[in-house]
Amino acid sequence: MSRMGGALLAVGSISWAVAQWLLVWMFARFAGGANAVGEYALVLSIATPVFTVAQFGLRTVYLSLRVEYPWRTYLVLRVIGTVAATVLLVAYFLVTELADPAIWSALLAVKVADLFFDLWQARIQRTNRLGALGVLNIINSVGTIALAGVALATTGSVAVALAASAFVSVAVALAGRQLADARPSTSDDDPGYREILRAGAPTTVSESLAAFASYLPVLVLSFLADEALVGVFAAAAYVLTFANLVGAILKNVLITPFRQTLEGAGVEHVRHRAHRLAFGLGAASSVAALAVALVGGPILRVIYGPEFEMPELPLILLAVAVIPVASSYVYSTFLNVTHRFSGQAWIWVLALTIGVAVGAICAGMGVGPLETACAVALASSWARFAGALLIACRR
Repeated sequence: MSRMGGALLAVGSISWAVAQWLLVWMFARFAGGANAVGEYALVLSIATPVFTVAQFGLRTVYLSLRVEYPWRTYLVLRVIGTVAATVLLVAYFLVTELADPAIWSALLAVKVADLFFDLWQARIQRTNRLGALGVLNIINSVGTIALAGVALATTGSVAVALAASAFVSVAVALAGRQLADARPSTSDDDPGYREILRAGAPTTVSESLAAFASYLPVLVLSFLADEALVGVFAAAAYVLTFANLVGAILKNVLITPFRQTLEGAGVEHVRHRAHRLAFGLGAASSVAALAVALVGGPILRVIYGPEFEMPELPLILLAVAVIPVASSYVYSTFLNVTHRFSGQAWIWVLALTIGVAVGAICAGMGVGPLETACAVALASSWARFAGALLIACRR
């Protein structure tokens, strides 16, 4: 893996994180304020875990398995998962009437395109064309913000902005397909459905639980407060979302060199590298968390508007929740390349269980909705880190 390629992949992934934040910012400023952000965040919190289940862990499995099964197998499994997730979510939103049909329809279109783009990225990444992936992600980010911005400027509609984003996602997914198909892969004659699903099952469980844990605070808050307060939390919690996206970038960049180090030098060398990286990231995250706790309130008010200001206590809880996120992804990468997929599922069971328990205790004690949501985020985040560290340290 070239340094330039890894740098481009990181820049491209960061640009996507920035693009998602800018969408939230534009919704806050130009499309209805906290209510618009809250509705968007609530639909996203429901759709994302379902589509994560539909991934079947295929990207991680494709990059981690040493045997390369036919590409057609991965495509068939991706189509099955996508259709199932789409049908389930359409039925759910129609029955519950939870949100504007135009909003959730556009968001589902984005998710479908992203699901296929995710798989084609795996094929490109396996051949170490990381620079190409970075360029595609930059195009996706810039195009999304440009078209969504135009849509908001002309219509002021969240749904139209998401439709514009869906158009860009489809175009980039098609470009990713062309790039992936430019270099046919060699593969075993065995279609490998059973082997892929067996390897992907624990990954699917862990990644799905991860998605539920990430959106658990929003889901808990949606039971305790209205969409406006959900919007306030979602805007502030983007520091946590950004930390998760940075961690995901690290996972994508590190998984190939971790696998190569494992094959060449053994598991102890990979474990030592993981500890060193996790410690450094934890130190950097602590500095960032301190800044969030000290000046986060005024910054939120300036960036999003006066209705988005968050009280001091929930902001401190949110800042502390940020600290272990990136380090957790380092250990997650280590567990992937050492094929400890089932261990990661148990990590997320722990994170979700503790998060739900903390939420129930806070709600039962009459703690405020924002404080409860932030306490859930903190508990889940640190439970995940503790579980990942313990399993990574096992010989």
